Amino acid sequence: MPIRDEDLERPENSFLAVRGEATVGQAVALWQAHGGEVWWHLLVPSAAQGWRTTTFAQLYEAVCTLPEAADLPLDTLPHLRAIPFVERETLSAAQAREIARAHPARLVAVGASGHLAGVLFVATRAAPPALPVGRLNELAGKYVNLKEYGVLLIASSKPAQPPAQLPAPKK
Repeated sequence: MPIRDEDLERPENSFLAVRGEATVGQAVALWQAHGGEVWWHLLVPSAAQGWRTTTFAQLYEAVCTLPEAADLPLDTLPHLRAIPFVERETLSAAQAREIARAHPARLVAVGASGHLAGVLFVATRAAPPALPVGRLNELAGKYVNLKEYGVLLIASSKPAQPPAQLPAPKK
């Protein structure tokens, strides 16, 4: 049985996939526009490694002390982990979750005809990170206007919020 939409739509499978040339600030601004949570998965394509991932909380922890962190291109960040890619028609959700369990990120990218359709995450019992969202929002800074960044977004598990509802960066 193929991986169903219901499996991909579970909250723990929330993700944002952006092009590698996107900067940290642009990715965070897109994350804000989609009403993201700090535990959401960020996916970045890599020619050499397929899909690479981190969570937004882990992204913040990795770059928060770097100068000009918001301007760093995502494809230059070494801490993103390569993850397995599976075709949704070839495996069941249970089989894909077994692959995820065996991977350090506990995540697999799920495709349909070679294109990203979603992710499957095998949650642990650990508490979510205690990261103040305001600190992560600071990385979006000058990137809050997303009109020109639409080409950077590959996919998201959630639709963007209308611009009137976008949260302003906290100062």
